Amino acid sequence: MSRKLKILHLAPRFPFPMDNGGKIVIGNTFKFFSKLGAEVTFFCYSDEEISEKHKKLASEFGEIIFFNHSTANTAKRIMKSVFMKRSLFVDKHFNFEALEFLRRLCRENEFDVVHAEHSSMAPLAYLLKQEFGLKSGLRLHNVEYLIWKRYADKLSIIDPRRIYVNRQAILLKRDEEEYYPLMDYCFTITEDERKKAQALAPTAKVINVGVGVNFEDWTLDPTIKRESGKMVLATIYKWRHNTDGVKWFLDNCMDGIRAEIPNAEINLLGKEPPEWLKTNYSSKGANVIGYVDSVKPYYNSASVYIAPLFVGAGVRIKILEAMAMALPVVATKVAAEGIQAGEQEGLFVSDNPKDFIDYAAFLLKNPDKAGKLGANARHFIAENFSWEKNVGMMIEAYKNILST
Repeated sequence: MSRKLKILHLAPRFPFPMDNGGKIVIGNTFKFFSKLGAEVTFFCYSDEEISEKHKKLASEFGEIIFFNHSTANTAKRIMKSVFMKRSLFVDKHFNFEALEFLRRLCRENEFDVVHAEHSSMAPLAYLLKQEFGLKSGLRLHNVEYLIWKRYADKLSIIDPRRIYVNRQAILLKRDEEEYYPLMDYCFTITEDERKKAQALAPTAKVINVGVGVNFEDWTLDPTIKRESGKMVLATIYKWRHNTDGVKWFLDNCMDGIRAEIPNAEINLLGKEPPEWLKTNYSSKGANVIGYVDSVKPYYNSASVYIAPLFVGAGVRIKILEAMAMALPVVATKVAAEGIQAGEQEGLFVSDNPKDFIDYAAFLLKNPDKAGKLGANARHFIAENFSWEKNVGMMIEAYKNILST
C-alpha cells in the first residue's frame, strides 16, 4: 500500500494500565500496530473514570474513543439470558447506539481494516465489514466457549449453576461457530488454540499469532537479592477461577511446602483480594499485598512464581513475565497451556498437590539450581515471545488481503 494502513481497533475495555493478561494483549497490539506504521483509531467500552495519565499514554499510539457502556454481569442480564438464544458473553457486548456511532465514524474515515478483540466484539466488526467493505480480523484471546465448558464440568452435578453455565457454553459455541468464518482472519494466541478454533469452524481462516513480552521492561535489578523461601503470585481476584486457584494452592500445598521450608511465604499481588485471604491464610505464610503499581520488585525478590488455575484457555501472560524476570514457575496444566517449555526451561507443571509441593520445595531448597533454571526461563522468553514479530504478522496478513 502506498499510504498508511488505517485500522479501526475494537476492544471491550480500555487496556491501560496494562495490569492483567487481557489488557496486556490488547494494549500491546494497539501499541505495535502504531509502532509498525499503521494509523489506528481505538474504540473501547468504558463506564469508569480513566486517569488523564493513561489517556495521554494511549494517545501516543492513535486516536482513542471511549463509549459509555457497561459489560457487567448484572442480575437483570443474567435473568434475561435464561431466555435468549444468544450467549450472555456476546449479547452484553452488543450495543445498538455503539453500532450507530461506529457507522458514523466509518462514513467519516477511510478505514481499511476493522480489527476486533475477543469473540464478543465480532458482531460489531462483521456488520461494519458488510456495510463498508472493510477487511476484518478477530483476535481470539481464547476459544471462549471452552472456558464456560470447563467451568460447567468443574461444578457438581447437583449444583443448579451447572445447567445455566453449560447452556451458556453451548450458546457461545454456536456464536463462535457462526462468527469465525465471517471474518477475513481469526488470529489465535497458541497453536493448540488454532487447532481448536479450526475444528470448531473448518471454513474459517485461522492463523496462529502469538503474544509477546516487552523484554526490555523486565530486567532484573542486581541490587535486589532473591529471598530464600519467598514465592510470588499475581492475579485478578474478581475472576472467580483465579481466586479458586489461589485457594486450591493455599489449602492443598502451602502447609506441605512449609513442612519442608518453615520460613516459606508467598506474596499475593493483584486488585481487590477477598478479605478471607487475609483472615484465613496470613498464619499460613500468605502475605496479601493487593494491587501494586509494579510487580517487578516482588518478582525480583522472589525465588519461585506460583500459577494455579483449573479453568481458562490461552496463555498466562503473567507466567511469561515471571519467566522473563528469571523466575522458575510451578503451574497447573491449564495455567501452563500454550507455553512450550519444560523443566529445563524453568516451567514445572502438575495438577497433583504432592507434585506441586515437591516442585516448589525443590526450587526453594536449591537456590543455585533455581537460579540456573530461571536464567534458562529468561532465555526461552527472549527467543520465543516478541510483540513486534507477532503483531507484524497480523499487519502483513491485512496488507496481503488488501493487495489481492
